[in-house]
Amino acid sequence: ARYAQALYLSGSDRPRLALAVLDSVPRERWDEDMRALSQRLQRQQLVEHLWELRAQGREPEAIALLQQQPSSADNDLLLAEWARLRGDAAQALHYYQQVLAAQPDNVDAQLGQVQAWIAQGDLPRARQQMHDAPPQVADDALGQQRQLAGIWTDLHENARALQILRGLLARKTEADAQSWRDAARLVRACDAAAAPATQ
Repeated sequence: ARYAQALYLSGSDRPRLALAVLDSVPRERWDEDMRALSQRLQRQQLVEHLWELRAQGREPEAIALLQQQPSSADNDLLLAEWARLRGDAAQALHYYQQVLAAQPDNVDAQLGQVQAWIAQGDLPRARQQMHDAPPQVADDALGQQRQLAGIWTDLHENARALQILRGLLARKTEADAQSWRDAARLVRACDAAAAPATQ
């Protein structure tokens, strides 16, 4: 009963309450599901705290705290994301490739690696990767699908990007303002590119 209550609270975006419910049960009575939920909630709280530190301009402190945690692909992906956001493409690439060395099929790292190459101006390498071994993004992974469309846009292949965005909009049951805006912009770009050929 306590696990079900904690699971409900975690699904309602109330991790602190969920942890409090779990902690009310003696640890010797925890099963694997309770331990897994506790670890997930603690990780969620840690990541939220780290992002708060970064938002306050305390990124070095956030990085130091993250590096005190056990090494993991998730930690490397977070460090890579922060490096990318501060414009350090080389550092981001380092972390993405570190993840891929251990998890070659990690889609987040695959996408990030290509974005880092693009940020470094290495469009030929990024384009070759996208044509030879593009990341296999799940249809329902909205964020990754947007990243994929953004990569094709950066590689000046607007038709491919537009195809991805149209697919997203066709599958979504709710309006997605960002995807609509991106699709509209790409339609205009494609129309402008095609205009000279029709005159």
